[in-house]
Amino acid sequence: MSIRITGKCHECGEVTFSPDDVRAYRHEEQDDGWYEFRCSASVHSASEDSSQFVQRPATGKVLDLLVGCGVDLVVITPVYESRPSDSTPYENADDALIDLYTLDEGALWQKIEKANIK
Repeated sequence: MSIRITGKCHECGEVTFSPDDVRAYRHEEQDDGWYEFRCSASVHSASEDSSQFVQRPATGKVLDLLVGCGVDLVVITPVYESRPSDSTPYENADDALIDLYTLDEGALWQKIEKANIK
């Protein structure tokens, strides 16, 4: 018995596909994510490859169900560039962007002021 998954295409409506036709995505630090499937319904036959990728948002529960059915899960890991120490001043304004998402606002402004960036 093969597993069939039902999803919704924004052009075709409800479609069914196998776990091999789907990929699920989740950010490493979040529960929710999205899944993507290739819709090969006749509506898309005018396109170059006669199919279309459709992305749909998914809760953590939906992603867990998809993985349980054999769908591959891709975990998106954020890339952070670390600096040697929080006390290291920036050489220019571009370097300040590195810590924009990793430092709280006060620490970021202290480093910018210490570097005398204008």
